[in-house]
Amino acid sequence: MQVVVLTFLVHVIQGQEATSTGCPDDWIVAHEDNLCLKIFEEPQTWVRARMECRCHDGDLVEIPNSSSFSNGALSPIRLRVRAHYWIGLNDRNKEGSYTWNNRKENATYFNWARLPAGGSENDCVSMMYNQGFGWYNKPCYIKLRFICQRLKDGDLAAHKANLASKYTVTCADGWRQIPNTRKCVRLNFEKVPWMEAFDSCYNGTNLNDSNLRPNLLNVENHEENDYFQGKLAYPGRTTYTPFWIAPTDSSTEGEYTNTVKNDAERVSYLPWKPRFRPSGAKDCVLLVAGRNGAENKFVEENCQIRQPYVCQYVVPLQTTPRVKECPEGWEKYAPSETCFKVMAEKRRQWQKARDECKEMEADLAVIPDQETLDFVKDIAKTSRYWIVSGQGRKGRFRGLDKHWTEFKAWRNPPRNLMVDEYCVEMIGLKEGKWNDKSCRAKNHFICEKAAALPS
Repeated sequence: MQVVVLTFLVHVIQGQEATSTGCPDDWIVAHEDNLCLKIFEEPQTWVRARMECRCHDGDLVEIPNSSSFSNGALSPIRLRVRAHYWIGLNDRNKEGSYTWNNRKENATYFNWARLPAGGSENDCVSMMYNQGFGWYNKPCYIKLRFICQRLKDGDLAAHKANLASKYTVTCADGWRQIPNTRKCVRLNFEKVPWMEAFDSCYNGTNLNDSNLRPNLLNVENHEENDYFQGKLAYPGRTTYTPFWIAPTDSSTEGEYTNTVKNDAERVSYLPWKPRFRPSGAKDCVLLVAGRNGAENKFVEENCQIRQPYVCQYVVPLQTTPRVKECPEGWEKYAPSETCFKVMAEKRRQWQKARDECKEMEADLAVIPDQETLDFVKDIAKTSRYWIVSGQGRKGRFRGLDKHWTEFKAWRNPPRNLMVDEYCVEMIGLKEGKWNDKSCRAKNHFICEKAAALPS
């Protein structure tokens, strides 16, 4: 195991400078993984280190397998002997389930120098140079050097464009967007009980859009929690103060929801502060700032105490409606999202014409109104075409849906001169007027089918 990791070390020490490689000048080039790396020597907590990496459009370095960076040429920056460096591995979401940064899937490759020590505080992982790049789990609040990674310029631009398409939102005045989410948040510094804070967010935000669903802040993951690092304080002050947020178990003890309304949803992200676990006498939750750069935590408190609070609203994703389309060679009539195909090169008896339409997953055209008739006659131009179903009796004609055709456009009233004139043709030269005709006669025909969403 150490031989593999030592390969990583050799490339860090003996690599090449990042010239014309798609990486900034002071970043290491990792060719194989299409990444840029940088070593930061000023110690930070794990959360602050990750925030620094994200300010550079990256994240803490990930080593997902034994071959990571093994063939890359990296710049000649030496790691300090006996120094620990933060990497992206952590088990902040669930004790013992390690993931890289904010990924959902569990890590499968490990290079522990020492088997992880249990405990709620040892949730972040460092790497040490003189231990064969061995890994150690440590409290996230201690300050260490760290290594960042980011995509090369071309891939980074594409990644940013993808994020922008998902998360570009405009928040109302006084509100701020949590990066890479569609949430807008606002800190409110008036001290009020929890229910009054909830009512203020829900009814007093003046957003005038029920789709935004204003509420107290619901922190859903570590990414959102980290956004509030250094922000939970009154303006101009350095002392942090707890803020009311959404979770409450006022309805059912131990089952925390994001609202007291009927559309309440269960809350799964609950990073309780050690030694401040929930108790039955308290039903509301405060977001408490972590000390010295440590992660913010939740504390359950009596709902009647007065505290400042954080509101949020979520901007719905604006999606472009998918438009139903017609197959090639068919004409679309937009009002009814119907496709028509004029079979001007074929002449068939009525039943044969209908059979050919069915082979194309269609049927003979039904003309339910004057607007549809105007469209069909314009694409049909001249000649005569079978339309609607025949097989009527005593001058009565019906459409394909078995209902009697209410709309009629007869050239002359049906006379059934040939005794068996039970089918209907449309005469293009006569403004699309209809005529009854023997079903055994041969005509061109018009097929119809519903437009469909593209696959």
